[in-house]
Amino acid sequence: MARKATMADLARASGYSKTAISFAFNQPEKISAEAYSRIMEEAKKLDYVPDPMARNLSLGRHMSIGFLLPQKIEHSLSNPYLFDVIKGIGKVCESAGYTLTIIPPLHSSFSKAVRNAMVDGIITMGISIDPGLDDALRKRRIPIVSIDGRTDGSISTVNIDDRKACYEIMKRALDLGHRSFAFIALMRDAYENEKSSSTVQKRLDGYKMALEEYGLDINEMIQVNADATYDDGMRVAEDLLKKRNDFSCVVSMADITAFGFIDKAEEEGVHIPEDLSLISFDGLKNYGRVKLTTVNQPANDKGKLAAEHLIKLIGRKEEKAEALFVPFSLADGNTLRRRNEY
Repeated sequence: MARKATMADLARASGYSKTAISFAFNQPEKISAEAYSRIMEEAKKLDYVPDPMARNLSLGRHMSIGFLLPQKIEHSLSNPYLFDVIKGIGKVCESAGYTLTIIPPLHSSFSKAVRNAMVDGIITMGISIDPGLDDALRKRRIPIVSIDGRTDGSISTVNIDDRKACYEIMKRALDLGHRSFAFIALMRDAYENEKSSSTVQKRLDGYKMALEEYGLDINEMIQVNADATYDDGMRVAEDLLKKRNDFSCVVSMADITAFGFIDKAEEEGVHIPEDLSLISFDGLKNYGRVKLTTVNQPANDKGKLAAEHLIKLIGRKEEKAEALFVPFSLADGNTLRRRNEY
């Protein structure tokens, strides 16, 4: 195998210094057009390819953004909503010259994964509980943007107005006569101890506000917790369907979980919406045979906005936390019907 050409080889062949060669590949505006052409011509002859590690050292950056998966990789990558978020992040990374590093939990630990990731900034998203995560993120001293995470002002966030969204879709069910509900809530996120800023809590608050307008108490409703996975939707359906006479409408915090519930219900001979109504959250398109009545949140736009903001923060000495919002809408599906039609 032929020896790989080095920067020293290119310096000798072109007659320019290693610094000039580094500029040619990383910041060509700092050298003359003549120098750039000469270096590139000799690089082609030598089949020279810059060492990415050396390039990163010279720039003082990894030129990579990390996306911390909210669950184990097999669960995260089975969620179409998450795929849309990743697509948005990836599009911005490509345009800005960054790679996108997917960071799954390392040995089931988010904090270990964060400590080992070679990235310039991290995007998190509605993460499951890991007591050491917050400390690990702070110790990295790199910018962080959270999607669907806490909004306590400590880090920059990208969200929709979760309270308002859940209030509005719950009102729609209440206006159609529903008074008894079964809630499939997401598992609490990494910042559960800060309940007021938790995405899960904000959604519950929105449902609660609408229920209280009708004199109803959310604490008297059936509530179960599930991961945002199809399988967990199937799992909780088994128990909920045994109590189906106690509620007329299912409220799911994730479309992927709702699809699991619906398929399990169909297996048990319970049809949506003929026997039970269902409202959900996310706005998944082209998934499942049922069109959900749901909160439509633009996952792709969330990913883009988070990545754009993170890249702005990289290299700054001080990071001022900002709360960024994208709009939501309600999607009229075919899983919600008037209560008196049963």
